[in-house]
Amino acid sequence: MITVAACVASVVVHTNNNTHKAKDTARAQLDELHADDLGHVVGTGAFGTTGLGDPPTAFVAVEIRNPSTVVLAEVGSRLETNGYTLRFKCNPSTGCTWEKRHGGHLISARAFVYDAGQTWGRKSTDHGVVSPSARVLEIDIIVGG
Repeated sequence: MITVAACVASVVVHTNNNTHKAKDTARAQLDELHADDLGHVVGTGAFGTTGLGDPPTAFVAVEIRNPSTVVLAEVGSRLETNGYTLRFKCNPSTGCTWEKRHGGHLISARAFVYDAGQTWGRKSTDHGVVSPSARVLEIDIIVGG
């Protein structure tokens, strides 16, 4: 006889394995962007889980010096080279979203530029506040989102 506890434990292990694989996929996609040459990397992290709640997400936060439109255009070019398609019109004030299918999963890439005093990495334990007179580009890679 299979107990409820055994079924729950099996689902938890399966969900944890899927979450781990999804975060690895997100990190690998993020690595292909080479965000470190867009500016000074101020943070990286991952959050979310498969199933309920926020989907598995990896992110990088980069302090930028170039105008937001120039940086977002460069991010878009790199993403499109890697098979992503722009989903909505890219707007520096609201962010940009690209998507692609990879390994049977929908993968979304979102880019935002934050100004002084705003928080980057807000859903992660790895987060920070943009310094005065600075701007930070955050790129999120979401698997299954």
